Amino acid sequence: MAHLVNPLLARAAGSLNLPRLTACLQSMAERRSTSDANCLTADRAADPELPWPDFCLGLANFLFVICTKLVDKRRELGPALRACAAALAVLVEALPQADATPGQGKGLRRKIEDIKRLLGEDVTREEKHAQMQEMRQQANLDRSTWQRLFGPRLGLGQLEGSGPGEYRLEGPRHSNDYADYKLISITPTQDEVECAVGPYLPRNRPGVAAHLPPGSSSGHLDTHFRLLRHDLLAPIIESLSLYQVEQRRQAQEAQQQQQGGPGGGRRSGIASGSTQLRLRAAGGGGDVRMWQYTGVRVTGISVLRSGSGSVSERGMSSLSRDGPYFTVTFDPPPDVVRLPPRQQQDFWQNTRRLEQGTLLALIDPSRCDRILFATVCERDNLKLARPAPLLCISISKSLNREADVQLLLDLMLQRGGGGSANSNRTNLVMLQSSGSFFAYEPVLKALQRAVELPFPELLTAVPKGEPGTASTRGVEVEPPEYLLQPGRTPCNLAVLATKERLAQLPDRTAAIVTRALEHANILQQFPFEQLAAATTLDPAQLQALKAGLTQKLALIQGPPGTGKTFLGILMMRVLLSSRETGAGPQRRLAGEQEPPILVVCYTNHALDQFLEGLLDAGIESIVRLGGRRVERAASKSLRLQAYNFSELRRNAPRTGRRPDENKLLAAAIPSMQALSRSILDVTEQLKRVASGKLSWADAQDFVSNTAPGIYRSIVGKVARGGDEAEGEWKMSGTVEQAWTLWASGKDEPAPLATRNAFSALACLLGDLDASGGGFLAEAGLDSLSLTLQLPVAQAAQERNWQPMDAPRGHGSQATERSLHELLRTVDAWSLNSQERRRLVGHWSAALSEDLREDLCRLMQQYTQRQRDVGSIYDSIDQALLRRAQVVGMTRRSKTAGLDHRPQPQDLCLLVVPQIVLCEEAAEVLEPHVLACLTDSTEHLTLIGDHLQLRPKLQASTACVFVSTVCMSAKTYELSMDSGRGFNADLSLFERLVRQNAFPVNTLLQQHRMRPEISRFVKETVYRSYDLKASAHTACAGLSWAEPKLHDHPSTLARGHVRGLMHDVYWVTHEQPEAGGGQESASKSNDWEARYAVALARYLVQQGYATVESAAERQIAILTGYVGQLQLLRRYASTQLNILVNERDAAELAEREEGEGAVLTPEMGSCIDGMQQAEVRLATVDNFQGEESDIIILSLVRSNEAGTLGFLGIENRANVMLSRAKQGMYVIGNHRHLLGARNAGIWPQVIGMFDSDGLLGPGIEVACQKHPDRRSFISHWRDFGVHAADGGCSLDCDQRLPCGHACPRKCHSDDPAHKTVACLKPCQRLHEACGHACPKRCHVPCGDCLVEVRDVKLPCGHVADTLPCYKAAKPEEVACAAQGSCLLPCGAPCQRLPCNKRCEKLLPCGCRCPSLCGEICPTEDFCIHHDSSTVQIMDLMGTDRAITDYTGKFFLSVRCLLLDEGLMSYNFAEEEVSEDPLILLPCRHGFPVSFMDGWMEMEDAYRREEQPADSEAVSNWLEPLPLSAGHKARKSCMKCRRPLPQILRYGRVLNKCQLDSAEKKHVQATAAQLQALHHKRITYTQNVSQHSAGHQSQLLQQGLALAAGFEQAVRNASSTPGMQVYFASRAFLLHLLDDPGSATAQADLDAVMSQLVMPRPNAAPFIEALLGRSQVLAQLGQALTTELQACIKDDIQLAAPGDGGPATTSGSAALRQALDNLQSTQDSALRGLGLALAVAQQNKAIRLQIAGLNTRAQVLVGQALSLPSMRSTVLAALLGTPYQQHIASLDREEKELLEDAEQDCRKALDALAASALDADRDSLREELHNTLASIEKAGEILKNKAASVDEMREVYEAMQRADASLRSPGLNNAGHWFTCPQGHLYVIGECGGAMQQSRCPECGATVGGSSHRLAAGNTAATSFLQMVAGRQP
Repeated sequence: MAHLVNPLLARAAGSLNLPRLTACLQSMAERRSTSDANCLTADRAADPELPWPDFCLGLANFLFVICTKLVDKRRELGPALRACAAALAVLVEALPQADATPGQGKGLRRKIEDIKRLLGEDVTREEKHAQMQEMRQQANLDRSTWQRLFGPRLGLGQLEGSGPGEYRLEGPRHSNDYADYKLISITPTQDEVECAVGPYLPRNRPGVAAHLPPGSSSGHLDTHFRLLRHDLLAPIIESLSLYQVEQRRQAQEAQQQQQGGPGGGRRSGIASGSTQLRLRAAGGGGDVRMWQYTGVRVTGISVLRSGSGSVSERGMSSLSRDGPYFTVTFDPPPDVVRLPPRQQQDFWQNTRRLEQGTLLALIDPSRCDRILFATVCERDNLKLARPAPLLCISISKSLNREADVQLLLDLMLQRGGGGSANSNRTNLVMLQSSGSFFAYEPVLKALQRAVELPFPELLTAVPKGEPGTASTRGVEVEPPEYLLQPGRTPCNLAVLATKERLAQLPDRTAAIVTRALEHANILQQFPFEQLAAATTLDPAQLQALKAGLTQKLALIQGPPGTGKTFLGILMMRVLLSSRETGAGPQRRLAGEQEPPILVVCYTNHALDQFLEGLLDAGIESIVRLGGRRVERAASKSLRLQAYNFSELRRNAPRTGRRPDENKLLAAAIPSMQALSRSILDVTEQLKRVASGKLSWADAQDFVSNTAPGIYRSIVGKVARGGDEAEGEWKMSGTVEQAWTLWASGKDEPAPLATRNAFSALACLLGDLDASGGGFLAEAGLDSLSLTLQLPVAQAAQERNWQPMDAPRGHGSQATERSLHELLRTVDAWSLNSQERRRLVGHWSAALSEDLREDLCRLMQQYTQRQRDVGSIYDSIDQALLRRAQVVGMTRRSKTAGLDHRPQPQDLCLLVVPQIVLCEEAAEVLEPHVLACLTDSTEHLTLIGDHLQLRPKLQASTACVFVSTVCMSAKTYELSMDSGRGFNADLSLFERLVRQNAFPVNTLLQQHRMRPEISRFVKETVYRSYDLKASAHTACAGLSWAEPKLHDHPSTLARGHVRGLMHDVYWVTHEQPEAGGGQESASKSNDWEARYAVALARYLVQQGYATVESAAERQIAILTGYVGQLQLLRRYASTQLNILVNERDAAELAEREEGEGAVLTPEMGSCIDGMQQAEVRLATVDNFQGEESDIIILSLVRSNEAGTLGFLGIENRANVMLSRAKQGMYVIGNHRHLLGARNAGIWPQVIGMFDSDGLLGPGIEVACQKHPDRRSFISHWRDFGVHAADGGCSLDCDQRLPCGHACPRKCHSDDPAHKTVACLKPCQRLHEACGHACPKRCHVPCGDCLVEVRDVKLPCGHVADTLPCYKAAKPEEVACAAQGSCLLPCGAPCQRLPCNKRCEKLLPCGCRCPSLCGEICPTEDFCIHHDSSTVQIMDLMGTDRAITDYTGKFFLSVRCLLLDEGLMSYNFAEEEVSEDPLILLPCRHGFPVSFMDGWMEMEDAYRREEQPADSEAVSNWLEPLPLSAGHKARKSCMKCRRPLPQILRYGRVLNKCQLDSAEKKHVQATAAQLQALHHKRITYTQNVSQHSAGHQSQLLQQGLALAAGFEQAVRNASSTPGMQVYFASRAFLLHLLDDPGSATAQADLDAVMSQLVMPRPNAAPFIEALLGRSQVLAQLGQALTTELQACIKDDIQLAAPGDGGPATTSGSAALRQALDNLQSTQDSALRGLGLALAVAQQNKAIRLQIAGLNTRAQVLVGQALSLPSMRSTVLAALLGTPYQQHIASLDREEKELLEDAEQDCRKALDALAASALDADRDSLREELHNTLASIEKAGEILKNKAASVDEMREVYEAMQRADASLRSPGLNNAGHWFTCPQGHLYVIGECGGAMQQSRCPECGATVGGSSHRLAAGNTAATSFLQMVAGRQP
């Protein structure tokens, strides 16, 4: 029943009748039997009863599970459970004790006591809670009384109580302060960061938790959870608090600067743009550093794993394991953006910044009012190396997750809200502290999930006295429960016996010993003597082995070098070998497999070493759990790669899964994929809506439900087939387009009018840009802009809508209607833009709210489904893990990252370990050990040494950039050194040892250090430690000669260090340290670093640390400070091949400001060519558990203050002095250590050095070759003076293999001189040519590189210079002239053909019959096989046409026809060599001599001249210019198939193909132009004949025709010939030195004609441009008429009363009409200018004349359009006085006609000078006709100008018609007046103004009232003077 899952267990507990069960137990106790009293004897015999120990133990286990698994049920059933437990205890005591084994009795009684203790904790907790409530009520009453009597207590803040949460007198400190630690969020909250009251921190001593029962598991777990969480979060909270203070200070300073107040001159503490912040902690506690990332933008939500492009159909591989996450971008760090892209990727690969699992804080520094915590869940180095780095963050661990999700959604939607380019710039910053949140969070979660600790009587027992007193001694540790099971077989210790030791025993004795070891009963009598005889174990190891096997909690202390790992592996061998035979009967009957043994180590190095030892022992059923953070950091062992859990899971067959698991996964994964797609879709829709882009697809449901009238109004306007009603306008597009137009606030389309075509003109006439190809570029006109200056929205409106006869809407009317009224609107188009925006905003907000709810719901569903899938995979992983015998992990792989599991559960819950072995236990924090224990754990062995390094607190590892142990004031109090009693860095191992209650088994024999080294710790650290406390006397018959730490005999045989006079030495100095006066700053000593590196280099030169000397690293330089390690790396990296492990490299990287030089473990360099292994550089804290042959210690400290810092801590001194095996050299100021405070053991150590003469200001070195030559090295420079190469100052007296003397000084590292480079000049000669080798002696001679001039190549060309080795084989030299073509593909090739036969072999083995450079054919073309036949053809007799064509080359030609069925003789090899074959894909082949003639090669290349009697084949020398005409495409002589691309004939074939394509293109363009010219003639006639009422139709026709000509221009400018010509020209232009010079351009044209092709024909292009300009000229006439209509409309629409024309829609239309006319005319002239430029460049005389004539005609047309602009309305629109406007038009008319006449004269001169015969007369006649039209236009314009005489005639005629006009008028002012714009008007009768009207010219107000003129109106005095004959 103990294995039931919680739901079934809860049901069983709920249905259990505990009172009745208690009564039954009491009845059994009275009867002293568990049998049924009512059972008959016969029945009892047939069904024997269960033994009472098994019955009682099963019931006790059931009750215990209820108490631990169902806490709520336990509190509900508390009284009944207590009564039942008491009855069970009475029953156990009443039953016969002889029926139970001692182990069963003890285990049963202990289980009952555990149940009583758990139930008692509930009672105690309730009593304390009630007591606290009473105290709080009393305190409130006292406070109320005080305030009533004396008033409020001023100046008294909130007092900090002693309890947590509700147990605090003043109440909880913040929202995350609870008495129940399981309710505390691991991620901090904002009010927790801002809380001024410190957290509740209990002391690390069992029984001190005031709110929990003493000695309880819950109290112990509570203590360690709170201490560990504070250790993790204190640096983060402190950093954020200081950041907020700093930001507020900067804001105040900025405000003071603006106000001119004080403090304006202070500089900000945070530099702009920096990524690492240094904040000064309060109280001078040092700097607090954190990373800052600015410009953070939330970009979206995703569920995909990093690197996945879409939701995969292959299962979970594409889905993130952290559920839905948010993607953010930020500004790249300045120190990263400066790096090249590849180095940026390397940076993010190696850095610890933003690594997966890191805790981040998002905050707006301008406000600091909201902090959002998130963790990095997905990280892609490629995406981080982008210009905008992208990161994935998750808030699933947040306490206020819902509020945080809404906040992130707000930030995401604010970014997507549109706006300017800078609107995406945000003030949001992302802060990262240096804490390893990912490493601590799993441990904290495990502590929260834990209910009960195993063997609490040992782990949580409250000490009864002070440590060291007699009352705390004598704790008895019982055996593990599995050893007490009935039927447990003896233990097998024979696996420890060695063959060598057994061979030394007599055979009979060896057999007895072996049998005793195989069946050892380790609980009754441990076989010490037999193990001592069969193994090499010493008595201390035997005693430790017994404790580790027989105690359920064993402590084994191993001083340095005593073999802790060796003993741990022996224990594992025994445990595993005994499990098969030693399993309990219940497990054997059930067929259950023993759970794996869990091995926990502090470091990956230690774990790898331990597991490799198991592999060496033959144990291969191993699983190694790697860290989730980075797999590369998990294991460096190649042997263990196949045992990594990720690898085993990847290779595990799916057939091993249970059917129900596969079924559940098959159902869950598609559901998750569907949810993933939904989340992505909703996110994109939400971002789209928030950005203001509300599409119809998004809005239609809201519109139809809330505003059906608007919905029908928008949808009903879409034209569908033929459903348009009479008089309605309809849309030709989609509803989406209608919605876009409506939502943008545009009116419905206006009725059809002539000016509606203006917008279409802008849309249809696009830009004529660089599609003109090279012609446009050469003419200097890169583009011809035909786009009219119109609003884009209006142009789009007119293009998308086809307006019909319908009234204009009222979209511009203002309204103040409510939202309810707007939603009830029937006509959507009657709403103005403001009302539409209100509705769109209303729908967007409602839709956004719904989408946010949907998104949150989908995310919750996805997370829940992810948990379900995770539980399935947990079951699969559990089966995989439980099949192993050993599971190994480090303290940081507590929850190894299972790639498929979104939220990994505690692996210990999957492994359920029965046995846990923890190595390096003294370095592991107690919470990490507790997190590995479950209620199933029965055996725990801790191996370590508490006298070496203690565990590291997170607060110290977070400050690695300062010092190895530095921490802030808030976290220093947690350490043991503070003396505060929190002791968070106290390991479980040390805590138990310090109680002096546990038996500690100490190993006493060290195997590492030579005696001269080991004495420094034996006589100091371990001399004061009471080693005799260990019970070594238990080893019967064995005794110690020395009951203290001593050396193994093997350490006496250590060799001496080569090259040095002493194996151990102290180099003292007085050089000061660096690093400032604060202890929190990391220290360094430059002199020590240089000396240590120089000494290490000298040792390498002695042969250490080389590949030949040893496979392991022999030299290590240790220091206590990261600052010193940085100096060591700087100096050593240029001289040595160094190694820095991952932890030290990460600390170095975090210390360095830019972090740009992140070390990889293999970084380094070699010296003097030596092939070196690595020299290890390390800090002491990261070197525990490791060793090296030679250790160099750099102590660093040397200051006047006499401070040592952590150097004085005995634990670290112990580690520093115990790492060396053969030699140890200390570099430090010994006087400073002697006089320092808290010097620890250093005075004793220095005394030992000094007494033995091993201390001095330098070290003495000795040459290995010359032992009598010694030198004293007191300065690091002395190594280069006295032992530059590792020997002495003498020169090396040996010869190199080349015979030269060795250039080095005396050296010992390379006696064979294999790596010494001889720098003498080489004296060897090249055998082939006899040239001397010019290289150095150590460099291989290789090929002769002496240059040889004027080498003649087989092709006939001469190479200027060639290296000698190439000149010797000219046939292998690729000719530069024939090598390759420089032109683009498709151009006629300029490569010279090669006449040499191919040297390659066919698949059949015969030589290829084709030419060099051609693709070799298949073996079917082989001339030596029967499949190839020949036929000799006499072309003169068979094909006369071909003979005539090729007769100049051949009289008769042989043709090879490879065709089945044709029989002929074979070619001879000599014939093919003389005349190779050209083989075609059509299976026909021809001799090259024939093919060259057929391809007309002599027309394409110039050939080398040969004598007439010479039979040699002449070479091709240079390409010839190609003809301008079109040539037919070449084909096969036999089958007439077109020839494919043949490299030899690339020039001819490309030209033929180009000609063929050019011909087709030109024909199509000509046909297009011909059709357009016909349409242009018809259009010209329509323009001249139709009236103004047909202007709309004329404009539409003109637009279409202009678009057609523009397309023709594009077609004509992109012919194949033009493309190839200008592409080749541009390519060759880049090869010139000065491509912009005129000389280069001229030379290039000549080269183009010579190498490539003639200049393409530009006639179609010019003709298309001329036609286009003519159409635009005719279109200009139609636009002139439209302009006149707009002028009239503007006058009629002008409103009176303002003294001038109103700014109306009519004025806008007038401006638009004028702009369109001018744009059209300008575009026509630009096109003509381009046509003339191209014609002139191509010397096309006829087209030049035609272009000049056309331009003259266009200029005449423009001059004739100017009279329509003689309007005061236009003058007013242009802001020009009317008279000035008229004068400007007169000048423009004159200039246009003069330019037109000049063009005609130029054309006539060009015609006269040309050699044109055809069309000369017709061209002359056209030009004379144009001249006549110019004269006629001048007369027309002259006649349109009104003269003074005509005006006088008009004046007199009006006086005759109206007699009142002849009177002087009112006040003698007359009757003639002018409007404000100068237009004349008349007032009859008395001449006084009595009414107002509008000027028909400009729309201004004229007349007046009450005989007073309106403002701006005056008497026409100038006009009257002019008609009277006087000058005005």
